[in-house]
Amino acid sequence: MNFSEKPMDKKTKIDAAIAALASTIPWSQINLTSIAKEAGVSLPTVRKLVGGKNGLSTYMQALGVVSGVEDEPTPERLLDAARKVFAKQGYDGASLDQVAAAAGMTKGAVYHHFDSKADLFWALAEERLSGQVDIAENVDAADQAWNVDTLESVLGTVLEQSKEEQDWARLHYEILSRTRDPDAKKHFVQQERFLLGRLTDTVRQIQDSGEARKDVAPEAIALVIAAVTERLMQYDMLKVKDPDVIGLLPDISKILMGGAGMGKEPRT
Repeated sequence: MNFSEKPMDKKTKIDAAIAALASTIPWSQINLTSIAKEAGVSLPTVRKLVGGKNGLSTYMQALGVVSGVEDEPTPERLLDAARKVFAKQGYDGASLDQVAAAAGMTKGAVYHHFDSKADLFWALAEERLSGQVDIAENVDAADQAWNVDTLESVLGTVLEQSKEEQDWARLHYEILSRTRDPDAKKHFVQQERFLLGRLTDTVRQIQDSGEARKDVAPEAIALVIAAVTERLMQYDMLKVKDPDVIGLLPDISKILMGGAGMGKEPRT
């Protein structure tokens, strides 16, 4: 080390390091350690010149460095990290420390957006359910006719999505087994009401378009579809070979559409 090096020289190196880092990674991922490594100076030197961890953001703003990489919104980044941690570790094995580390953030940042591990998990569960229901709602958005082929396609897509997220299906049942706990039960009931509500809205739109019978409550049709889909997901998750779930989708769709199809007068 050159002991004759002046503090200003070190500052110039640190400023250049910050500018270089900001051009390749989001601001939120720049920390004292990465700056010290990039600048080739000691960590205490960086800490002293930028004002420590708490002063880093202010220092960077005063420096006028423009980030070349946009930060992903923090909640979304946390959800993405949590999705990977929960899938790998299970609900019991996962921790907020692991989620924070996977997101490249502090545990305090996790608590800023989510009150607990359960709160984070249920946010993910709702996001996943929204994605499943969106599959059916996208049919309406595309102005497709609701018939046997359409329903078969929707069920097939849901099952295909579940295959790609097998760990989430297992987590679903892991939480269901815990519903003796009032908090877990509350969240699970909220999740099921959310799913049934979204499905019911979709069924109601199908009824209004004249493509589903109107002499039964939309909630009844939604509940039957949800129950059948859940059992299909269970069979698929357990890799049941007999019966062949995928092979039976055309007939299952005929049964569902036969019961919910047109030809009946509105309920009185």
